[in-house]
This record gives sequence, C-alpha cells and structure tokens, in this order.
Amino acid sequence: MTGHGSTGVMVDTYLQQRLIASQIPESITTIMLSTFYNWDFRPGDIPDHITKIWIAEKGLVHGGSFNRPLVIGSLPHSITSLYLGEEFNQTLEPHVLPHSLKELKLGKKFNMQFKVGSLPSSLAKLDLGGFDHQLIPGILPSSLTDLTFNFYSQHIQADILPTSLITFRVGDSFNENIDVGVLPPFLRSLTFGFRFDTSLSTGALPDSLTELKFGFQFNRPLTIGLLPSSIISLDLGFSFNQPLIGGVLPTTLLSLILSPNLNQPLHPFALPSSLKHIQIGCSFDPKLNRDKNLIPDSLASITFHNSTFKNMPNNMFSHSIPEHWNTTIDHSWCPQQSQGSDWNCSST
Repeated sequence: MTGHGSTGVMVDTYLQQRLIASQIPESITTIMLSTFYNWDFRPGDIPDHITKIWIAEKGLVHGGSFNRPLVIGSLPHSITSLYLGEEFNQTLEPHVLPHSLKELKLGKKFNMQFKVGSLPSSLAKLDLGGFDHQLIPGILPSSLTDLTFNFYSQHIQADILPTSLITFRVGDSFNENIDVGVLPPFLRSLTFGFRFDTSLSTGALPDSLTELKFGFQFNRPLTIGLLPSSIISLDLGFSFNQPLIGGVLPTTLLSLILSPNLNQPLHPFALPSSLKHIQIGCSFDPKLNRDKNLIPDSLASITFHNSTFKNMPNNMFSHSIPEHWNTTIDHSWCPQQSQGSDWNCSST
C-alpha cells in the first residue's frame, strides 16, 4: 500500500488484502487499485473522505481483476468518480451506486442489463464499456451530459437519451438508423465510431450541434439541409469519398477535415465563406479542383494531412496559395501514393 499524502492519492498495485478504512489517512481522497485486487467492498471499508475509486494502474486504460457484486452501502456517499475495472461484470441493483456519483466508467467486459434506478440521478458522465443490451426509457438519468457507447449496437429508440445530453460518442459497433427526434435537442458534440455507415435523414441532427465527427467507414452522400446550420467543426472520417456541392456544408462552418481518401471534385462554392481551416488528404487531386470560386477568402490555414511535398503546390488551384495562409504538413501517415497529382505524396 502506497500513500501520497501531498497529492491525496493512494495506489495499491499488488494489494493482497481488503481495504481497511482505519488504515487510509484522511488526507487521501483518491484510491487507485490494480492488478490483483478482487475483494468485496463491505459497508464501512471505504471511508467517507474518499471521492474517487479507480480500479486500474495510474495512467493506464486497462487494469484490475475486480469482479465482485456491490451492495447498498459498499460505496460511501462521498464518491463522485468511479471506474470498476475491465473485469467487472456484475448487476448494478438500484440505489447501490451512491447519489453523490457524477462520473462512472465501466469496462469492456461489462454487459449486464440496467434497471430503472441503477444509475443515480446525480450522474453527469457515463462510459458504458462493453454494454450492448437494448436500453429502455428511464434507465439513463436526466442529469447526464456526457455519454459514451463503446460496443452498443442496438437501435436507439425515442426517449432513451436524456434531454440534458451535450456530448455523445456513439462507439465502434453502432451502425443503426437514427430517427428524427431521437438525438436530444441540446446536443453539441456527436462522434460516430468505426462501423457507422448509415444514411442520415434531414432533421435527425439537432440544430444545437456544433461539432460532428464521422468514423472510419462512413461514406454516404451529404445532401443540402442534412447538416444543421449550427455546426462549426466537421470531420468527415477516413473513408468519405462523395462529391461536395454548394449548400451542403453549413454557412457557420469554421473547421473542416476531409477524408484522406477523398478524390472527388469540390464544386464551386462548396466551401462556405465562414471556413477558417481545412485539412486535405493524400488522395485529393488538385487537377479536379481549379475553379476560381472554390477557396473562400475567409480561409486562414490549410493542413495537407499525412503528406510531405517536395514542392509546395502553388498550382493547386487556378491561383496561388494566398500568402496569409498558415500552411502546415502533418507527417503522421499516408494511406497511399497520390496518383496523377501535382505534388509528390509519401509517408515518413
């Protein structure tokens, strides 16, 4: 058992006995357990000055052997943040989790159905781990503002997501239609995962949305009116390779990340006059994009994603790159050699 009084953290890496409240100094507010800890949390084992329990090694995403049932009183009402480790897969009965809890992270092996009241009404941030059962109305508390689905693949029915939700990460297994009215009206940030490749209906994305990110497989046409006018940041993911015509991208857009596989012409006025930054991938062919009305005057920076250039492509469009552009190059990776382009693209 290792205590760090100055930081309020106690780390137990190879603890071979259960926690004992009398051995935990009052200066400790966070307990991190890892590797071999798999003891029951009995009522009174954890003192009421503890606010955070994290069953994983500090700095690591994975960890912990803990897989014991929790009962009412197992956790004190001082706990605000809880991660039960990757192995935890026990039913969470109503009122077991304390009503002080604001953040709950469940591991990849968790896949137990919730009951109404399993998740406390104080909860603001929830990571559902491996959960993949159909949610029903009333399960997710109305206090929730940040929700992550990791492996959830079920259709999201109406009245499942609370209206309080601001940030929603859909997860890598989800590939279902999203009906109009399903997403909460105040949602600001929406991130789709790896598998999502389903057409969206006009009106499915709420007018409150400011940030939208697509995942690896998304490659569906975007139509006029699909993207709400509130969006300021748009990431089209890895596989998107559809033409972009004028009026598709919202006039509020400030930042646009094009797919590294995009090799379609950008139509005149496709890029809105509000745009400040654009990121372009290796497959983008400047020979297809020479219209003088392509680049808005508002553009302040451009990133040639995953590319190196022997010569900066001043002939990329029908006019030279303006001097006021902040041009940067991201060297992280390059999916393929650009064919027929006006520059050489290579991985580094």
